[in-house]
Amino acid sequence: MTSHIMELRGLIGNRLLLVPSVAAVIHDDEGNLLLQEKASEGWSLPAGAIEPGETPQEAVIREVWKRLAL
Repeated sequence: MTSHIMELRGLIGNRLLLVPSVAAVIHDDEGNLLLQEKASEGWSLPAGAIEPGETPQEAVIREVWKRLAL
């Protein structure tokens, strides 16, 4: 959890928190979809929250590099 989200949680507690996020859809020429395996949640697209001051484009690039170690 990022420090920004932790700060918001400190202010609002357990109430619903809507966070702008991104997800990448990456496939090869044959249409195979690239997914990441999550420890206890199965499979998902590489995705994550947009950090303060970050554009969606910057966030999706950061998340792909971070989640897939590319």
